[in-house]
Amino acid sequence: MSRLTLGDVVRVALIVGFFFIIAEVRRSSNFFDGVLRGDGSLALGYENNSIAIALREGRGYADPFGIGTGPTAWKEPAIPLAIASLYWLFNDDRGLVVQSVLFLQIIAIFFTGLLIAEVGRQLGRPLTAALCFAAVCVLDFHYLFQHTYDSWLFLSVVNLIWLLGTSRKKWVSLLASSRWGLLGGFAALVGPVCLVAWGCTTIWICVETWKSDKRLVPLWCKLAIVVCMAALIVLPWVARNRIVLGKWLPIKSNLPYEFWQSQCIGTDGLIDLAMQAKHPFSSDGPQRADYISLGEIEFVAKYGQLAWTAMKKHPYDYCVRATNRLLSATIIYTPHHREVVRLPLGLMASVLLPLFSLSVLSIVFRRNSSSERLLFFIYVAALSPYILISYYERYATPLAGLKAIAMLYFFVHLLSPRCQTQ
Repeated sequence: MSRLTLGDVVRVALIVGFFFIIAEVRRSSNFFDGVLRGDGSLALGYENNSIAIALREGRGYADPFGIGTGPTAWKEPAIPLAIASLYWLFNDDRGLVVQSVLFLQIIAIFFTGLLIAEVGRQLGRPLTAALCFAAVCVLDFHYLFQHTYDSWLFLSVVNLIWLLGTSRKKWVSLLASSRWGLLGGFAALVGPVCLVAWGCTTIWICVETWKSDKRLVPLWCKLAIVVCMAALIVLPWVARNRIVLGKWLPIKSNLPYEFWQSQCIGTDGLIDLAMQAKHPFSSDGPQRADYISLGEIEFVAKYGQLAWTAMKKHPYDYCVRATNRLLSATIIYTPHHREVVRLPLGLMASVLLPLFSLSVLSIVFRRNSSSERLLFFIYVAALSPYILISYYERYATPLAGLKAIAMLYFFVHLLSPRCQTQ
């Protein structure tokens, strides 16, 4: 049962409202020019929006770069389908679609704040929880309040998975196992970070179930149901990719291309504005020409092979780039607009990022609860593919809620070393 009070809800609403107003002022004026980066709310996820428009115009799930290139699996299907549904609902009025996504994003942030406040109330530190929530709003301000990409759905799903994973009921019945499997299938269609969070939590639940009941058969039966239900949700998308594109693609196709971007362009292994300017979506240049001439599957295969060849030929260079991605994700704030670091909000983010990372890391070095250990497991596993393959700051935004909760746990233990978390 929730322990939230009216004061907790009001504090969360005030924090969200404060940052939303700042973002709205930046959207409509130059008042915060030189303080905040430019607004990106019209983007609607770039390729996601292009695919959504293709769906609305009857061309199917196709054309990620806004030109007639045909069927695609460049992006996972949940966000483009959601945007296409909004276009249908608002009769293709893009302005209303943008406002709707911003509204959904604010709702997701608000419920993230309530989740943090709930944990804070359980720990007896409601004001500390509010401060942690405000801090993560500063750190991820651009992609939480100034952009319309995928944060609203990614953030919500990751938070929900962690919350359900901390539930003591776990898989108490076959129905509960089925529901968990359905959630996993949906998470896969939302995006890789959600699938990783669900997979980590599934492993966690298996281990916790085994500790309390060492009968293998019931556990394996429930796990089989989980996997089958997840596969049932994902199978139509996979089958569609095999039939239409000629290849088994469980989620999306562009991973090899992103690996090539990080390994073969630039010097530090991080995606920056210069790379994005040459992206097939952004530029009618060599990469788009390759995509058109080769087709999507051959395109990603070609660039993936170039990346693997470069990595095998220069393994030390790959290690350096992966290390830079690790540092960027955890210690050194490195936005893809590099000049943002010099803005006031960028300077604050540069201080907050290592503090959040320290909070997550501290879980390993002190007595902790099962909820904290699950948080650490999800956080590390979710960031690992990005560190190994391709990273920029947006990829960590779905973990905003977990970062704030980790910071809350950290301060609770720092202020009350002998406290026992629930």
